[in-house]
Amino acid sequence: VHIDQVDSVSDASLLKNLEELTVYNVTIPDGIGKKNQARVFLKRATNEIVYINYDMKNGLSRFNLDWHMDNPRDVYKDWPAKVWKQIEQGEVTLGMTSTMVRLAIGSPIDINKTETLYGTHSQWVYRSFTGGLSFYYFDDGILKAIQN
Repeated sequence: VHIDQVDSVSDASLLKNLEELTVYNVTIPDGIGKKNQARVFLKRATNEIVYINYDMKNGLSRFNLDWHMDNPRDVYKDWPAKVWKQIEQGEVTLGMTSTMVRLAIGSPIDINKTETLYGTHSQWVYRSFTGGLSFYYFDDGILKAIQN
C-alpha cells in the first residue's frame, strides 16, 4: 500500500509521504480513550516494522482515502517531477488539483461544497497537530486560496 501524508489522527511521524509499505498486522487497542482506533503495523522495504494508531470512527471511508493499492506515481505519471517533489515533501501550492493536495497533506476533516452558476467551490478544513484549523479553497477542483 501507499499512504498519503496523515494528520493528527496517527502517530505516523516516522512514515514518509507516499512511502510503499506492506500491511503486516492490525490490532484494536483496549482501554479508555482508544475507542474507534486501530493500530496498523506496516513493513518497510527494509523489513523494519513501524505502526500508526489510526482513527476508524468513520469506518473505512477515511482509511480508503488515505491508502492506495496502486502507486500514485504510476496512476498520475503525467504530473511533472516538480509536483511530485512537492507532494513527497508535504508542500501545497496554489494551482494544485484537489488530488495533488490530498496526496501531499492527506484528507481534510471536513469539506464544505457550494454549487453556483459559475462552478463548484469547496472549502477543505484541516486540523493541525496543535489543534488549529487551516482552510483550503478550491474552484472546480483547483486550489485558489489557503487560510491558516
